[in-house]
Amino acid sequence: MADSKHTPGEWEARPDPNSDCEWEVIKWGRRAMRGDDPWFICTVMDDADADGASSEANARLLAAAPGLLAVAKMMLATDDDWKALSMDERSRVEDAIAKAEGPALSKAST
Repeated sequence: MADSKHTPGEWEARPDPNSDCEWEVIKWGRRAMRGDDPWFICTVMDDADADGASSEANARLLAAAPGLLAVAKMMLATDDDWKALSMDERSRVEDAIAKAEGPALSKAST
């Protein structure tokens, strides 16, 4: 599979300090460890009348995405040896990877 083009490293979800219902997805990097601000991946917002619950859940899912993508790729690589996935399961994992990486990257990797 092709290397992913997303921001590498672990991402973190945290409440936006300037909002009651927004969350941020960030990445701490070498610069941030020296006291600078973290690198922002995105801000996740709720509807204007929401309590922030869905923005928190969405931010946490987004922050987990790089790890989930790595696990999906590992599953396919391992399955080449073990054949533990059914054809339907394998197809669903491949589709999820393609959705994450975009069709150009996923086609180049197969």
